[in-house]
Amino acid sequence: MARYPRRDAEIGDPEHLGRRRFKRARLIGFPSQEAEPALTYLDFLDERDYNISTDRLGPNGIDTKIKDRLALLARASAESRVPKMVFLGWANVQVKKFLKEARGHRYSIKPDPISGAESEDNEFHAVICCPTDRTHLEVALYLCHVFQKHGGTIDAEAVPASGPVKSALAWLMQFAPWRRKD
Repeated sequence: MARYPRRDAEIGDPEHLGRRRFKRARLIGFPSQEAEPALTYLDFLDERDYNISTDRLGPNGIDTKIKDRLALLARASAESRVPKMVFLGWANVQVKKFLKEARGHRYSIKPDPISGAESEDNEFHAVICCPTDRTHLEVALYLCHVFQKHGGTIDAEAVPASGPVKSALAWLMQFAPWRRKD
């Protein structure tokens, strides 16, 4: 079986694309703020370019090993931003459904692997090429609509605690009364 993804291979219909989502800042001292919806147009708003960055999540659906590898890269990316951000997961959609919905709107998808430092090396990177005669807001609203209608969200798993605190907790847990086998 060939290695996924081959650098020269086009993106297949059964693949899923994921757009990384990050936690947005909230007002401090206002506990009555409405809960943020799972997916908003802000997740797709990118005013730098008309190529929207995405991740290829697997050749025939969402592959857990690929998702875990990409989650490490996303967390590293979130930590390196100024200000630091928190990675929440992905908005995802199947390529076939995206292309069917985007037919006639001049959106296309192409592989765009990133080579660089190990923390930035992403062979699963792809871009959605958007029409340049639209504003960035129009593009973000359209992509949000397509991802909501034909896709969903994938939450990132919490990173387990490590280091001396985890070791101390593990040591203390051996004395817990419900774990004793007297």
